[in-house]
Amino acid sequence: LHGKLLYAAVLEKMTQSRFANAKRKLDNPRRLTDWRLWKTVADDLNAGIKACFPVDARFEDDNIKSLSERPRKRTLQCLPSPILALLNQCREMALSRV
Repeated sequence: LHGKLLYAAVLEKMTQSRFANAKRKLDNPRRLTDWRLWKTVADDLNAGIKACFPVDARFEDDNIKSLSERPRKRTLQCLPSPILALLNQCREMALSRV
């Protein structure tokens, strides 16, 4: 939670400094929204964060494990068997890579 709050605070500060000249008044027709400004800055910030932490192949298995479904009581959903059969036929005919 603290990380998300810090991210939001940094994002707001960057947006304010980068778009200080963007005049957004409520009494005029809307020309731009805050969402577009935030999205633009968030994309730049995310790219910067990802550049600081490059993907390390040594941790690939750990990454996949952390993203995997946890054990549950109910069975996980899957494709219906007719669709699976169609996919298998497409693979055999080299029409699908899935």
